[in-house]
Amino acid sequence: MKKTSFFILSILISVLVWGNPKELSQSEMNLVVSNEISNQQVTSFAEDAFGHIWIGTIRGLNKYNINEYHQYFSTDDSLSIPNNRIQQIYTDSKKRLWVATVDGVCRYNDQDCFDRIPIESLSKNSIYFFEDDDGKLFLNLNFEICVYNEELNKFEPVIRDLDHQNFGTSCLVDKSNNIWVVTPWQVKCYNSHNYELKQELKRDKYTTFSYLDENGKLWLASWHNLEVYDTRTGKYEQAPQAIAQHPVLKDAIIYRMHPYNNSAVLILTQKDGVFIYNKFTETIVHQSESGFPFIVPDFDIISIFTDSQKNLWMGSFDQGYKVIYHYKERFNNNQFLQSKLKGKSVLSVSTDHDKNLWIVTRSDGIMLYRNDNNEIQHFSNQELYGFWDSFQHTAGSIYIGSDNTIWVRSDWMLLKMRLEKEKLVRKKHYYFPTGILSITEDAKGTIWLGGKDQSIFVLNKGEEYFERFHLYGKEYNFTPTLLTLSSGNILVASFNHELQLIDANSREVTPIPIKHLNKKTAFIPVCLYEDAVGDVWIGTISNGVYRLSTSNNTIEQVNGIGCTDISSITEDVAGNIWVGTLFGLSKFDRTTQHFINYYATDGIGGNQFNEKSVCRLSDNTLVFWRNTWINFFQPD
Repeated sequence: MKKTSFFILSILISVLVWGNPKELSQSEMNLVVSNEISNQQVTSFAEDAFGHIWIGTIRGLNKYNINEYHQYFSTDDSLSIPNNRIQQIYTDSKKRLWVATVDGVCRYNDQDCFDRIPIESLSKNSIYFFEDDDGKLFLNLNFEICVYNEELNKFEPVIRDLDHQNFGTSCLVDKSNNIWVVTPWQVKCYNSHNYELKQELKRDKYTTFSYLDENGKLWLASWHNLEVYDTRTGKYEQAPQAIAQHPVLKDAIIYRMHPYNNSAVLILTQKDGVFIYNKFTETIVHQSESGFPFIVPDFDIISIFTDSQKNLWMGSFDQGYKVIYHYKERFNNNQFLQSKLKGKSVLSVSTDHDKNLWIVTRSDGIMLYRNDNNEIQHFSNQELYGFWDSFQHTAGSIYIGSDNTIWVRSDWMLLKMRLEKEKLVRKKHYYFPTGILSITEDAKGTIWLGGKDQSIFVLNKGEEYFERFHLYGKEYNFTPTLLTLSSGNILVASFNHELQLIDANSREVTPIPIKHLNKKTAFIPVCLYEDAVGDVWIGTISNGVYRLSTSNNTIEQVNGIGCTDISSITEDVAGNIWVGTLFGLSKFDRTTQHFINYYATDGIGGNQFNEKSVCRLSDNTLVFWRNTWINFFQPD
């Protein structure tokens, strides 16, 4: 009996140490536990009743339990798989796991072994299993179709009049329990109960791939061509306009289609990559474009499977497989931006009045993600600060004014800029030797700055220069965040000081006590956010989140957040508050009045979020940046 050298060595060691080994079970003879898959060419996937993922290769079968692979190989034992070259793994409606190989089929049993099932045919080359709506199990042998006889426990031929010159026969079952058998040169429809031929279509094109959707539309792909046959009306119809008029997909060679969700299907092409077609919106997105839901692996996909958790498994010819976990998609649904910004640390994000997204990176200057054409334009730090020779500034944050003025802040300099004919044009610059940290604009167009100073700075609309607005004594101070409230007043949060509310008209200052609520260290504010009901959320380092009711200037600490080191705060369209922290992402549910905390294991990719790097887009998408990764998601 064949065994791996490792397994034989373990038996010899047990003999030397313990004496003669006990008699091994059949499962122990056929099973190898490994940290690696048995072969890198992955032909099929399936999920069993216990949630294990089974992976078929050209050399053995693998049961994956998240931690390790249980490998199964063909041996002289009748309880092993018939052949190591796996064609398909299939879980039927009764939760039984079937394996089709080039030399017969078998069924997994509760002894961790396999029962080989006889096939009454000259050929044992089993392509794949399929079922009708009544749970009747069929086996495609390419030249004939067999049905499983439960009583006799064998597969018996029922459809034999297929063209023996054909290769690549596919079998598809519609909602009327008809079997559509598609070969390269013909399409035949059989009744799945009496196996009578009901309809036959002669093809003048060589069919390379077929797909039957839930509406009974039979998609027939040939070289640079796609036809759609409606099995309910018995008529050909035009391919969807979005596909027929697409500049690339209309001429592409389609070799596979796979349902992605209730509204969309993945279309895999031979040379042009992967597309996703949404039948409801009649839109097509290529894998390289904004809006494609995941990063396509860098290999030719030869097998694809969606498990019960909606995770997408894709197998390759020589590079194993990749999994696109559905839960990760929730927080990363813009793969275009993800790929363009991979590895870049983002310091600030903002949207302008044209719905464009402005992104400040740590070393690469500013990137503009245009809403109208989903293209990215880059403005380097050299372009921004080339006029200043004495010191090389780097952009630290961006603020979009009410008139679309673009304010770019570095450590000691503030640039006033405009976007003109796709160029960022500098209108004025201001130098602050003590440093600047925050900026806001009031309803009158006055610009307010906070920095490493006992004062803040004010630029009244129409004036040329900032003036000092003194707030504190001579003690050390910095003002990380300012906020213009819906009332028009300015809220100032500074290091280890009470909050300061400034009347934008009279410039009268009213302190709002907060330091007495601190449980840890000093009061170190990071961010301010006013929600839709007028409450102000205050994010701090070490002391978590406070909520200020501006109606009566009362403050409370909001407990339950996963990490008390806050980075950023925003609100979704439902009124829930989302908080980025130095360890995780948290949502304050407005209905339950409690926090829900998300971590890397929930799909956010990592736990450390960047300060103030958050915004909400016009379509209510939330954008959070953490380290060198973007979380770009619909909060619902």
